[in-house]
Amino acid sequence: MTVGTGASVVASGTGIISATRLAATSSCGTAGQFATGIGVSGTAAGCATPSTKLIDYVVVSATGTYTPSAGASAIFVECVGGGGGGGAAFDNGSSNTGAAGGGGGGSYAAIYITSVAASYAVTIGTGGAGGVTGAANAGTAGGSTLFAAVLTCPGGAGGAGVTTVSNGVIGAGGAGGAVSTGGDLNTGGDPGGYGIAIPQLSSGQYVSGAGGSSHFGGGGAGRATEGAGNAATTFGAGGSGAAVDTNTNKAGGAGSAGVCVVSEFY
Repeated sequence: MTVGTGASVVASGTGIISATRLAATSSCGTAGQFATGIGVSGTAAGCATPSTKLIDYVVVSATGTYTPSAGASAIFVECVGGGGGGGAAFDNGSSNTGAAGGGGGGSYAAIYITSVAASYAVTIGTGGAGGVTGAANAGTAGGSTLFAAVLTCPGGAGGAGVTTVSNGVIGAGGAGGAVSTGGDLNTGGDPGGYGIAIPQLSSGQYVSGAGGSSHFGGGGAGRATEGAGNAATTFGAGGSGAAVDTNTNKAGGAGSAGVCVVSEFY
């Protein structure tokens, strides 16, 4: 099977991004060359006879209703929960170093559905906010993503905040989202990294905890210089913790919202 490359992408106000229908044609190869996949069969002679064809894919990035395309006989759904925010770093006036923990990534689930409903209510888990300045505030947890009553993907926990102390400090990373439920495949999220500060080493060495990545990648990178935590860059990942080495306070990085990606088949 070969898939055309001319599909365009459009966005609607509901937060659903949908690709136009893909041009799909069957082609033959040598015996054993065609890889059998979901809903696809091959003949012994190597000439593929698709039992289903990919007709569309939809990225659901905001809470709303997903309606399958007309004629869809099966859908493959992948979802992740929201990522947790990174912790804040608070200097209590000692000008020592501090490095906060990163937020955890959201959990992942996937399912192949052959009895397709007319529509599905989708709840997208929010990304957790980074810990706010003014104290050793932890980041907030990411929200759960739900694909109707079919899939539930919990969000990651927020990373711990830290207060600088002269003998060093460790900021715990947030736990990854608990194992998802309802899917053919259910996994937990990636935990956030620990922030470590050791003031006794050459004027203070430290690195804040990186955000936990999701199935779609993108955890915020940990900091080895003073500054606010880095925000997650893709869906369902954790923000990194903040880091300080002077008499300042820095906020944690924000986690990113979850997502559901739906592939539709004739």
